[in-house]
Amino acid sequence: MFESKFFSRLAALSLLFSVTGLSAECAINPGFEGLNTAVKGFPVPATSPVQGVERLGIAQVEALRNDDRYVLVDVRPPAYFQACRIKGSQNFEYTFAGPEGEKLYKTEKRLNKSILEGWTSQGKTVVLFCNNAFGKKGCHRAANAAITAVCSWNLPGNRIKWFAEGVSGTAPKYPDLVEGELCQPPWHRK
Repeated sequence: MFESKFFSRLAALSLLFSVTGLSAECAINPGFEGLNTAVKGFPVPATSPVQGVERLGIAQVEALRNDDRYVLVDVRPPAYFQACRIKGSQNFEYTFAGPEGEKLYKTEKRLNKSILEGWTSQGKTVVLFCNNAFGKKGCHRAANAAITAVCSWNLPGNRIKWFAEGVSGTAPKYPDLVEGELCQPPWHRK
């Protein structure tokens, strides 16, 4: 009886992972559940979005910014990137998984599995960021990208980092780390 229930639950979990595209190794941390399937307008916890992915602070990003073992990836729309960005970063937009997320893209230059695999297969570590995830509205693009990278694309969590303070958290405190015409609110041209 116990074995039957155990295997039934195991089969149900396997089905859930195959239907949602999540890997069995993925463990989304508390407070981040559901982020990658809907737009949320709230600050997130000061932890990592998914187990295995390290959350970096501003000082850590400053220290590794010129280290060629790291790739800084801004996942905001191109207008935000053009207006203000962390020096040395690249722009590949990401919203969240599913048809609703697809409607929000502003460009065809999107973050995808092959782009991340290209860097990680070269031994590089990717640092994902957007605007400040701790703000009133919260920017969840980078957390969503980290969840997708580890849980759906099965990339190694130790090769993905999350920089939660992002551009809007960095610009006021470390103006020498950013560049662009509008490195102050509203962060982009309307």
